[in-house]
Amino acid sequence: MTVKTFKVAGISLHNGKYKVRYANSKSRAGVLTKNGHTNVELVVLKEALPKEDIIDQLLNHTFKTPEGNEAIKLEAKELGFNL
Repeated sequence: MTVKTFKVAGISLHNGKYKVRYANSKSRAGVLTKNGHTNVELVVLKEALPKEDIIDQLLNHTFKTPEGNEAIKLEAKELGFNL
């Protein structure tokens, strides 16, 4: 099985809910904004990583809103992290 990797990750607010976003280019922020997302915060990673490794790093990153930080924790739980 091929593991997908991503070079950019972060959060956005869409329809009143924060979600984690994965991408391979920071230009994804423009696409999200064009589609009605707000509070887009993306982090460029040093190398392409699978989702689990990205979330491990983002758990130590502080986003501008508590809700954004909670979205990272929720994604971690969905990926099997024990928090």
